[in-house]
Amino acid sequence: GEKDKRPFSIASSPCRHEGELELHIGAAEQNAYALEVVEAMKAALEQDGEITIDAPHGDAWVQEESERPLLLIAGGTGFSYVRSILDHCVAQELKNDIHLYWGGRDECQLYAKSELEEIAAKHNNVHFVPVVEEAPSEWAGKTGNVLQAVEQDFDSLAEFDIYI
Repeated sequence: GEKDKRPFSIASSPCRHEGELELHIGAAEQNAYALEVVEAMKAALEQDGEITIDAPHGDAWVQEESERPLLLIAGGTGFSYVRSILDHCVAQELKNDIHLYWGGRDECQLYAKSELEEIAAKHNNVHFVPVVEEAPSEWAGKTGNVLQAVEQDFDSLAEFDIYI
């Protein structure tokens, strides 16, 4: 209902979306509240085109002056936060190496995988590593827990700016 407020992470960055707000909402069948939110947004857009939100709460930004590599780690729709950071870094043409690890239960949950692969192909400093817990036999990415995948790939994280 109207008094039931829950947070959703903002995925848009000022560099990518001019005046638009992008939210990633995991509206799976088992998440009745998220489905209600999506349906309410659709109805509002069809009726009068207005949706009232209460945002933002908290601060998040990239340490642009840092020359350290970035490590972006996300699971599921928690990807929205690191997506915003990635978009900003690409738009600002930051030269730092960017390692993005995104985990999900299966490949279907990595809903922007092909888009991230394209970004990584266009930018030599962007390295995208998809991680799934349940992988089909033809899966070319990593399997298991996303944090374990990071741990397997790096001896130390001391030299990274880490965003989770």
